[in-house]
Amino acid sequence: MYNQQQTETLILEFLRSLDSEHLIQSDTDLVSTGILDSLASLHIICYLEKEFDIRIIDSAVNLQNFHSAQALTELVFQCLPTSRKIFWDANLQSQIKSAKT
Repeated sequence: MYNQQQTETLILEFLRSLDSEHLIQSDTDLVSTGILDSLASLHIICYLEKEFDIRIIDSAVNLQNFHSAQALTELVFQCLPTSRKIFWDANLQSQIKSAKT
């Protein structure tokens, strides 16, 4: 099970493997840069479902959820079963506390 930061890192690595022409960061707009097209969307969906053991429903496949690595990370979280969300939230809270000290 990955925490939010690990999830985003894995997503970034995957996106960079799809497109080596752009410097992809967490907030890079995947649409306006041309990174995200219909084929890339299919690759991303397959990757996310396999890597994070989730199911992405058709209505979640939209520009808002796919516009950046940050948005994709949030989408993964939204697709997690409740029991796994609790674990992820606990890890995030622990990271926030560590960063403040």
